[in-house]
Amino acid sequence: MPGIGIITNANARVHRMFPFFKHVLRKMVGRKGELIATLSIDELEKTVADFLKWDLDIIAISGGDGTIHRTLDTLLKACDDPSLLPPILTLPSGTMNIIPKALGIGGGTVYNLAMAVMMYNHDIPMRIVKRNLLKVNENYSMLFGIGAPVKLLDINYSTAKSRTGATKMFVKYFSDLALGGKLFKEILAPFNYSYQIDNGDFQEISTHTLFASFTEKLPFGFRFFPLATRQRGEFEIVMLDFTPMQGFIKIPLMWNGNTVDFRGMHRQTASSLTIRCEEPQAYTLDGDIYPPQSVFEIKSGPELRFLVPAGLSYLKSAGSRAGRTSPWGKSLLR
Repeated sequence: MPGIGIITNANARVHRMFPFFKHVLRKMVGRKGELIATLSIDELEKTVADFLKWDLDIIAISGGDGTIHRTLDTLLKACDDPSLLPPILTLPSGTMNIIPKALGIGGGTVYNLAMAVMMYNHDIPMRIVKRNLLKVNENYSMLFGIGAPVKLLDINYSTAKSRTGATKMFVKYFSDLALGGKLFKEILAPFNYSYQIDNGDFQEISTHTLFASFTEKLPFGFRFFPLATRQRGEFEIVMLDFTPMQGFIKIPLMWNGNTVDFRGMHRQTASSLTIRCEEPQAYTLDGDIYPPQSVFEIKSGPELRFLVPAGLSYLKSAGSRAGRTSPWGKSLLR
């Protein structure tokens, strides 16, 4: 059954606010596709199994970063050969939509789906970008973090119920940071761990933040990982132990994607990373928080193709990892 399959998360922000929205998307694809709304992991697993069986031309995911993460994770666990997966279209419909923006998606869900359906129906080649995913123990994601990122997300999810609430929270904390207050000192409390990069020796270190990323951006436009997408199979590792004031002073550099390290920031690329924590640490994968673990095996995972039907005309980070594809997966030169 060639066509466009759309997976929506009924708990994502847009779908929660406008329950009828899924009917709008279903009418847009018409007879050339199928839309299934999911409410649980069990429903998502069944939907993924059906979509893989139907041999679709495009799989679209409507939701936020958490929805995209869970769906890609389920897809990769269910398929035998990730290279045979159709192109993925991410439709930003959640509270956090960092992944679509990092891929070059511009505009909202309706605009991008309308462009994709029109180009699909008329066999117009669409732009794709190729991105690897991280494999973190048994899960797949684009961004892994422990330490301060988990604490900030936990505060966000417990106090901020909207983008406006999240913005107010971050303004409050960054204001406190500028004054050297105790709020950020609690968030930036260090933890001890040892790590091994590729086949190197284990090294012991104490930092308050550790990231591994295959996406360039963090919330609010921070282009924090400028090296994350340049080389196939190599993700970016960032370890932070700066003080609140050091971090505040360097915000412009971190925002603009400067590749120059500074005091309290350590950056490099790798294809594997092993972390052994003295005490179990909760961690985040693409904005979802997972229970504490002591050991993390992080590797470069499979490379997927992501559709960008309407977005930036050129992605600086894409380089040779951008191209075009027709609905039937026929690769064309740019």
